[in-house]
Amino acid sequence: MSLGIPIIGSPSTLTLLSHRAGGLVPPLGPLPITAPYFPNSLLALLAKQDPVNVPPAVWEGRRILVLSGGNDELVNFDHGGTAEFVNRLREEGRVGVLDVWVEEGM
Repeated sequence: MSLGIPIIGSPSTLTLLSHRAGGLVPPLGPLPITAPYFPNSLLALLAKQDPVNVPPAVWEGRRILVLSGGNDELVNFDHGGTAEFVNRLREEGRVGVLDVWVEEGM
C-alpha cells in the first residue's frame, strides 16, 4: 500500500481515549486508562498497531492525506493526537507526500 487517507480517525487511539476519559465529569469520570475500564489486551493492541506506534520506516515514500474538521469535538485534530503525529512525520522526512487539511468551521 502506498496511499493512506485517515478521514475520521486518530493515529493514536490511546491519545484520543485518554482525552475523552479524562474529560468525563463525575460520577462518570474522569476514568484512568487502566483495567477494568481499558483492558490490558486493548492497551497492548493499541501500543502495537496504532499508526503512531509503528516504525517510522513504514511511512517511507507513502502519500498521506489527512482531512479533519477544525471544530470536530469527537476526533479533534489536536486532542486526538493527529497534529502531533503529523509534526513527527514532517520532522522525520520519510513520507513521500503529506497533505494536511483542517477545515475550520466544520
